[in-house]
Amino acid sequence: MSVGVVIGRFQVDELHEGHIKLLNYAKKNHDHMLVLLGVRPAPPSQEHPLGFELRQQMLKAYYPDATVLPVIDRSSDVAWSNQVDELIEITFPPQEVVLYGGRDSFISHYLGRFPVKELTFDTGLTIG
Repeated sequence: MSVGVVIGRFQVDELHEGHIKLLNYAKKNHDHMLVLLGVRPAPPSQEHPLGFELRQQMLKAYYPDATVLPVIDRSSDVAWSNQVDELIEITFPPQEVVLYGGRDSFISHYLGRFPVKELTFDTGLTIG
């Protein structure tokens, strides 16, 4: 069994083509899909107007079988990465896991133990 993990904020009214391609890739290539939604420990703002529940509902409308959980912003990349790893390990104990992100995603901040792949869709699929 394997798990494709997508991490993002998804602060949009509806998913755009890049989101859908990223999520579809994770879903197609794994038995389970886990989406971790970035959550600020602060009230909504202009930059982050949507709360976790609204974004979770949007994702579940597109991907009803996906597991969607919050991942809280932390003061350091190490603390945040440890939280990501813990959420994955608790939700999907020992399974093969790959984290997926796009350009300008979480990838440069993730210092955890799971493999990460960057997907770009500008001129087809590139896996870095």
